[in-house]
Amino acid sequence: MSVEGRTFDVQRSRPTLSLAEIEIEKIPEFGGFGFKLDLAFGETQNIINDTIRGAIGLDASQSVINGPSRNIQHASLSYVAPIGRGLRIDAGKLVTHIGAETIETAKNWNYSHAFFYTYGIPFQDTGARFNYAWSDTLYTELYVLQGWNVVRDNNSGKTWGPSVGWTPLPWLSFVANYLQGPEQNNNSSNKRNLFDAQVIIGPLFDRLTFMLNDDRGMEQRVPPANVSDAHWQGTTFYAKYKINDMFEPTLRIEEYRDPDGFTTGVPQRLRGYTLTWNTKLALPRASILMIRPEIRYDRSSANFYTKGSSFRSRTTQFTYGLGATFIF
Repeated sequence: MSVEGRTFDVQRSRPTLSLAEIEIEKIPEFGGFGFKLDLAFGETQNIINDTIRGAIGLDASQSVINGPSRNIQHASLSYVAPIGRGLRIDAGKLVTHIGAETIETAKNWNYSHAFFYTYGIPFQDTGARFNYAWSDTLYTELYVLQGWNVVRDNNSGKTWGPSVGWTPLPWLSFVANYLQGPEQNNNSSNKRNLFDAQVIIGPLFDRLTFMLNDDRGMEQRVPPANVSDAHWQGTTFYAKYKINDMFEPTLRIEEYRDPDGFTTGVPQRLRGYTLTWNTKLALPRASILMIRPEIRYDRSSANFYTKGSSFRSRTTQFTYGLGATFIF
């Protein structure tokens, strides 16, 4: 039995090694070169590789990842061109910049991932990123990529998009991302468009932080009919309260709309409510152990969740789990 609607925590009633990861990075100096290499092992990395083969939609790339590259989550070279404050250029295999969540659960506010991360955005990109910080509070980026979740493109077109980050106040920041490009096999005419925005407020009173993430996507002329467009949208709200250096519970409320069933396989509206009790324990030699009990209730407007051997026979799902992360 598996847990429906999840990115990585898909196993029910048994412990798993989700992810073991080593990050090696040299940050480039002004006028200098650098690199970043993330090696990953475990069920999460296997799911990424298997999911990339299907991506989203009926006409996804179906690319295959074999050999040592299955364990390379990120591999890029960097250069800071001596232009103004420094134009940073990164090229290679990159973890997606879209969304408020990332692959490693230790970097997220909750243990499980939101619906938008599971269904609405890419996991990884291959291409180039151009970053320029106009000031200490404003930066812009431009991405030129092979496409969603592919190393070798499945058509002759490229995916591109700008990104803007602005922090006008110490307790207020905005991020806006856009991606556009053809993602269908051997078809460079039909485009996929994705808009992603994040607003972070806090910490207020040094304890309370809010975050809002909104994603809106559209695929032109969905195969096999090639007549109508598909749309999807996700809105996710987070609230995190720091009780002290050890305890930091986080509430997430989300809604994901997939009226055409393009990303989830079922025309539906999903709602989720998640509470994660983040517990951080300091260990010797600056290492950290994170213990993360979590309860989650999900509801769909259609039969989407599985009970026992009855596949997609229910509209609701309640789960509870415990995650542990060791950082050194």
